[in-house]
Amino acid sequence: MAQRNAIGELERNFLNSGKMIHNLAAKRELEMIVPYLSEEDLLIIISLSGDISDIIEIVRFLSLKRVPILSITNTRFDRNELANLVPYNLYFLAAEYPIHKTMHVSEDPTSLAALSVLCEAFFFDYVKQISTKDGDMK
Repeated sequence: MAQRNAIGELERNFLNSGKMIHNLAAKRELEMIVPYLSEEDLLIIISLSGDISDIIEIVRFLSLKRVPILSITNTRFDRNELANLVPYNLYFLAAEYPIHKTMHVSEDPTSLAALSVLCEAFFFDYVKQISTKDGDMK
């Protein structure tokens, strides 16, 4: 759910700047656009765990095609297959709140607020880079 919310925020922010983001929520959707992706595109993959076993072959193929890929993943996972495979990486820290024993919930809640902040920072840095390139911002 948090990944969907984060990509939704990226979609809204980038749309305001005239850039389209296509949210590919399923493996099949990614497979369908693979032939159309090029060096001019940027594929952003948001994953809490970095486990991409279901799409690893697609990611490898896109890397061979020189399609830029950015991973946005949690720092808490030792084996982060996605971050190891792609050239561009951003990390967020998911904060766990150990309350399940005292509050009688089945598992500790995890805050992914840092993911939202990271996505906002990514967008604002993009705007700054574009503005600087266009000479609008000093």
